[in-house]
Amino acid sequence: MSNLYNADDDHNRLVSSKVNEVMKSEDSAIISFIKENPNNYVSLSRVGYLTDKFSKEELSAIYNALDQNLKETEDGEAIKQFMNIDKIIEKGDQIADLKGETLSGETKSLATIVKQNKYTILDFWAAGCGPCRMQSKQYRELHKTYKEKGLVIVSFSLDKNREHWEKASEEDSISWVNISDLRGNDGIAPMTYGIRGIPNSFLINQEWKIVSEFNGFNPNQAPFQNELEEFFEEKSE
Repeated sequence: MSNLYNADDDHNRLVSSKVNEVMKSEDSAIISFIKENPNNYVSLSRVGYLTDKFSKEELSAIYNALDQNLKETEDGEAIKQFMNIDKIIEKGDQIADLKGETLSGETKSLATIVKQNKYTILDFWAAGCGPCRMQSKQYRELHKTYKEKGLVIVSFSLDKNREHWEKASEEDSISWVNISDLRGNDGIAPMTYGIRGIPNSFLINQEWKIVSEFNGFNPNQAPFQNELEEFFEEKSE
């Protein structure tokens, strides 16, 4: 694996560019199919992964074209919820609050946690996501290093199965804030934050501002490690 990640940078950039082109082409074809054939479960199930590619007007047209039984599915309800979201949160924005329950049944609010800590990492993950599980190990070390200095991590599980979430949490020794609504990608939280793939993390300061975002997994370094080192070094001077 080390050889893979140490490969020639130009070659990696070329491969990444080609992959992105293919993905964009696939997305375009799927979007066209959905617009032309909205009233079926296949199209409906794909909309959830591409909500940020449609305008609110287009989503409304898709939703209104659905039979009532499709509107009442989880995916149909998810589209309805998404249409009520004012803005997808991204770097530079103020956070939107989200709430979830811990494994012990305690309700936690992201806004409250952010207000009480110097820096907060919001991490979207799931038990069946291998890179997420590896990243949890990185976060464990990051948490140990900076928790006394004012860092808190909020892991928001996109699992729908409580047993899977609980088992993964125990295996990964997640000792920080660990919440979920058990709605998977159909919940309001991943929609609000524009989550299309996991792991996906956000670094938030005490003023509720998202100062950085990280998608994917880097085997060589935890997300936001450089930013946190710089921030806490400045505070200690």
